[in-house]
Amino acid sequence: SALPRKKTRISAAAAAEPLCLMAAMAGGADAAYWQGHQWQSTAKPIVEVTSQDLLGAWADSLGNAVIVSSADAFQPKLEAILSQPPRKDIHLTLRPTEEGGWVCGNAWLDVAWSTPTKLHWITADGRVSVWVRLKPEDFK
Repeated sequence: SALPRKKTRISAAAAAEPLCLMAAMAGGADAAYWQGHQWQSTAKPIVEVTSQDLLGAWADSLGNAVIVSSADAFQPKLEAILSQPPRKDIHLTLRPTEEGGWVCGNAWLDVAWSTPTKLHWITADGRVSVWVRLKPEDFK
């Protein structure tokens, strides 16, 4: 079952520039700010995301520590646990979509902006959460 998508009118100029398009889709009040903005990423975007790509430790842009693990050794049933003490942990199911993407809770993975070390999740109401993969040295 697909989640409802927010209908947004986007100008041709905004659609031509990815950051402007993202700001317009997210309901950004000043989409003009993003027009002409140069995105400086050297990481290669993910084309196909597998369950293996999602496993591991992440930190998100909302201040949560995120651990993605497999709930079943025989099926790609993934669970993300978001921790931010003193709040109770939040348990979210990650599930693949028919189109080859992923849904985590109420957010879709934006594969156009995601890389192996940075995942961009977008909710139907335009909120964005960015997960950054933690390296082993981040745990020392």
